[in-house]
Amino acid sequence: MVSFLDNQIQLSVGSRVQGRIQSRIADKMNEAVLSRSAQRLLVAARSQLGAAVNEVMRNRPSELVGNITLKEAEMIHAISSSIERARKNYWMLEIESPITTDRVAAHFNMLATDVDYTIANISGDRKRIGGATIDSLVGREPIELRVTCLDDASGMIKNWFLMHVEQASPTDGTINVPASFAIKIRVVHNAVTEQSRRNEFETYEYFRPISIETSLSRRDSALSEVTMTFSQMDSFVRP
Repeated sequence: MVSFLDNQIQLSVGSRVQGRIQSRIADKMNEAVLSRSAQRLLVAARSQLGAAVNEVMRNRPSELVGNITLKEAEMIHAISSSIERARKNYWMLEIESPITTDRVAAHFNMLATDVDYTIANISGDRKRIGGATIDSLVGREPIELRVTCLDDASGMIKNWFLMHVEQASPTDGTINVPASFAIKIRVVHNAVTEQSRRNEFETYEYFRPISIETSLSRRDSALSEVTMTFSQMDSFVRP
């Protein structure tokens, strides 16, 4: 009888203990579920708050980008990035004249290193009338073109230039007709070959020789260069 009561008591106590354990486990599981739900809500709230703050900051002028908004700065950057800019080192040069040989014409562009010229030049006179001034247009002025070239060991470029000087103004004091020494010079921007051309800017005019300069020095073993200056001929005559 005593053994039976002991067994009943143990079963009753074990049942209550098990029930409490299960209850605590259930509470812990509910707390975990609630904790995960709270974390998700917190993450969502942070995301929405971050997006709102980001939108406010993107629409607020900032001194870091010149007192404009970040949205405006992004738009300016997108427009700027879409522009294909011309490169200073992408160009080609072509020459043509009655006394230019095929050898010189083929090598001139390869030997040229620098080109400097005024694309267009219009002159005018300013006349004062009382306290104001009036700009009186005169017309287009001839442009000058300067080409710096390397030269080969035989002086091919120097001889080519001197041939045009001699043809324009012989040593006998006469002056020949322009058609006998006029040089057609074509400069193509942002292209290095005809095959690479698309719709690039180019200029072409008739020029005459003005001067050729070079510098020699025994202190320097660099390649020899010559700088040639040309002047545009009659502005109303186009190639």
